[in-house]
Amino acid sequence: MKNKIFISIAGFLIVIASWFVSHSKDISLRGTQPNQQSLIATSSTVSVGIQENKTIFTSKTRCASRTISTVAQPIMISFSSDITPTGTVGHLQLASTTVAYEAGLYGCGAVTAYGQTASTTITVSEFRF
Repeated sequence: MKNKIFISIAGFLIVIASWFVSHSKDISLRGTQPNQQSLIATSSTVSVGIQENKTIFTSKTRCASRTISTVAQPIMISFSSDITPTGTVGHLQLASTTVAYEAGLYGCGAVTAYGQTASTTITVSEFRF
């Protein structure tokens, strides 16, 4: 009888632990809920070049979206601390473009940038809810 109770309790604890593990999510990957208002939180200009990677957004627990505007030069972007952008590695954002990276898809983690072909100045903005 004691073995059945012990096995039942152990099984229940395993089910609860499995549920918590499967439903836990990295806090920096949370995005905004649909139809939720967001406001601009930060906006600045950043110089990026081919000499080094530049962190353009730090990891946040909440954000709605991040907007990056380039001028005359393309940049390479990384949305993961596991990938270091270079001239050939990363996500390409072309010159003279403005792209809004929605947090539901790209998360709120750190973002680094690298000037793909030459140094350039970009404008970055972060929206939060």
